[in-house]
Amino acid sequence: KVKHQEMTEPSSSIPDQNARRGIIAWTLFPVALFPLVALLTYDWRTIPALNLPPAPSSNWIGALGDGFAYYGYCIFGLAIWVVPVVCLIRAVRLVCGKRTRFWGKLTWLTVFLFSVSCILQVIGGHDNAVSLTVRHLNIQNAGGAIGYLLMTRFLTPLISDFGSAVLMAILMVVSLVAAIGMRNIA
Repeated sequence: KVKHQEMTEPSSSIPDQNARRGIIAWTLFPVALFPLVALLTYDWRTIPALNLPPAPSSNWIGALGDGFAYYGYCIFGLAIWVVPVVCLIRAVRLVCGKRTRFWGKLTWLTVFLFSVSCILQVIGGHDNAVSLTVRHLNIQNAGGAIGYLLMTRFLTPLISDFGSAVLMAILMVVSLVAAIGMRNIA
């Protein structure tokens, strides 16, 4: 007979994990604030592709913040505002000691970001606050390249604005529930 020996973890590893998680959480706050501040202080006049000669950068993050905001708006449109919200929520959850499998949920958050871009593309095609924001920010599309390609070039010609917006709204809700969970939404 072979006797089973009970293997236990040293108790010192749990405080080390908590300390490491705390350091990561507090480090994530400035990283999470980066996209928020970059978007809040973005001025399209500082981008050489949009204004010659470009104005000096007034972005609080500097030229890197201008680049993040400009390319974020180009790719995702106004949906780029999902990025700082997700980063801040993640930082708060870590500081509060809540563990989540973020990397597993990243796929669903990406689907959520894409579907928001698509819905904004449809909404921005009409005269409303979204189209005013698009003009104020001097960007091409409310949904960026993602919204333009998926909605304007692909889905809308197949199933109309309304049908594609309903499809993307369903996808947005499903991806949000999958990423966050129904209990957390409630």
